[in-house]
Amino acid sequence: NQLIRDEISKSNKKIDIELKDVKIILNLANFTIGLKTKDSNILFSDKKIRLKKIKTDFSIASFLSKEFSINNIFIVTKENNLKDIVSLVRVYENTPQLLVFNQMIKGGTLIADINLNFNNKGKISSDYNIKGLVKNGKIRLLNKEIINNINLNFDIKEKQFLLKNSQIEFNELKLSSKTININNEGKYFSFEGDVKTPKSTVSSKLLSILFKNNFKDLSLDNITFSSINNFAFKINKKFKFSDINVKSNISLKKLIHNKKYVSLKNYIPTYNNSVELKDHTIELIFNKNQLSIEGKGKFFIDKKPDAIYYKIKSNKDDYDFNSKIYFNNNPLLIKIFDYTKKEKDNSILDLEGSYKKNKTLIFKNISFKESKNNFLISGLGLNENFKIDYIDRINLDFLNDRKQQNKVSLKRNKKNYEISGKSFDCSIIIDEMFKSGSKSSVFDSINNFNSIVKLNIDKTY
Repeated sequence: NQLIRDEISKSNKKIDIELKDVKIILNLANFTIGLKTKDSNILFSDKKIRLKKIKTDFSIASFLSKEFSINNIFIVTKENNLKDIVSLVRVYENTPQLLVFNQMIKGGTLIADINLNFNNKGKISSDYNIKGLVKNGKIRLLNKEIINNINLNFDIKEKQFLLKNSQIEFNELKLSSKTININNEGKYFSFEGDVKTPKSTVSSKLLSILFKNNFKDLSLDNITFSSINNFAFKINKKFKFSDINVKSNISLKKLIHNKKYVSLKNYIPTYNNSVELKDHTIELIFNKNQLSIEGKGKFFIDKKPDAIYYKIKSNKDDYDFNSKIYFNNNPLLIKIFDYTKKEKDNSILDLEGSYKKNKTLIFKNISFKESKNNFLISGLGLNENFKIDYIDRINLDFLNDRKQQNKVSLKRNKKNYEISGKSFDCSIIIDEMFKSGSKSSVFDSINNFNSIVKLNIDKTY
């Protein structure tokens, strides 16, 4: 036993081992001795790693030549403290990453099968293999958030880490994964794998943590969803992420957005400061600085259901969007044209445009169709205060609430405009412009209006 302890200490003087009875098998074919023992312990610092079984080949020739004699060692551990295992690894390879990881570990146990080969100087060869499982792990991240109930199987080879059947809990969110591959590329670690989220309900607080407070002011609540995700990314030695690729299929069961929008109530009279989304299927793709979100489902205003389709693509800080909103059960009001879309009348609103880094909003097309009523706006630019910078074209063909037919168009010529058509009821516009004591007019929504407007309408009301 002392002979084995001496050989172990040659590989690292900080390591000692407690041994019970050792079974010895002489192998004359390769002049080695096979050693087996059970219920041993590895000792280092003030820690103890409990072992179930040790098996090793001891070279007689190397021993007689006073060289390192252990050719290989196979160890089956008992259940040990995860933090102690990492501390043992640091005895052999004390990297800054292992130091940080050791500080992050707050709980959990590990069982492992360890297969190591040694060179004649006692150094571990590169063909090592470590398999095992982690139970009930607990890690505190650098932002002080806690990951709980970490359970997984692992298979570690040189520069390769394979995680299987992983399960973790982050706040109220449960995650699982079939496989995650981690490769040591030298200057960075590359990650590739899958993550599945079962049906879960999360709070806006968790979204703020995940997305660095970008969701803080969105007033989202009661978010219930499930998802299947595939990902790949790299982390350098300073824990900086790069080359992020994510593809997610999300089943959004429920989401409630509570916020008071005075302007929205002017168009949707039943809006009660709340919109609920239900049964949305969403595909999310994130690649480098580009984000793509495409989805469809139901939305509810005042408990009345309607449908929506949407697609959003971002390139750095600019966002392109395309949406179709089916207003069938909810009413719509366009006060300036004295038009009301009643409940149960089928209609569709098409929106296509871009939101720019400088907070300007550009609509390529805004199209609203209901029965024989058509509203079309092409090329609408809004500044950061949502005032109109320009309008390229407007086509209106609708019957208003006073049963007056409106058929009129607007065209832009540089900074000037021409309005023409067969008929137009401008009663509401005139009332708003000349209303006694009015604090605002239709021109207040136009930014720095300084244009010539030509009118050519056959009949006006």
